[in-house]
Amino acid sequence: MDGREIQADWAAIETEYVRGKMSQQELAKSAGIAYGTLNRHAKEGGWQDKRRKYRERTVKKALTRASARDARKLASLKRSADRMAGMLEKALRDPDVMYRRTTMDAFGNVHDVIGDAPEGKNFRNMTAALLDLTKAIRDLYSLETQAERFAREREERKIALEERRVSAIEKAEEKPAEIRVEMAGLEEFSE
Repeated sequence: MDGREIQADWAAIETEYVRGKMSQQELAKSAGIAYGTLNRHAKEGGWQDKRRKYRERTVKKALTRASARDARKLASLKRSADRMAGMLEKALRDPDVMYRRTTMDAFGNVHDVIGDAPEGKNFRNMTAALLDLTKAIRDLYSLETQAERFAREREERKIALEERRVSAIEKAEEKPAEIRVEMAGLEEFSE
């Protein structure tokens, strides 16, 4: 160049750098500006710090949105589980739902019969749905079942015991064996 700085839209270039992914070298080439000139403007304007702060704000906003979305999903699942539990409870009290079963007589006629005990299929279907919702909520919250917690604690105890065993072996190997030398009849050789 001839010593004169070319006129450039530095605000637009700065915005492109702060919000974009290009390096300063790539941006200088793209804008048709000498890298040294762009680098000087970037240093004077604190572009790298602005880029870092912009990215931090962007990540924070994205995490906030994702968190809100997950909270809505979780609330929806919880409402569904509550409704399902209410339906199961209501169905247990309603003979038309849980106690109804379809039978066929000797002549091939189909009849709905209200029995004394809940119809197994109806009860199993509602219980399975409730269990599926409960599992979905556990997975979303990363909650352990009692069996999973017991298994994890058992594994942690095994690991702790193994660590103590290895430590004891290592200490035993570090401790030098005591060597004792006794010489019988040493008096005869002393003066």
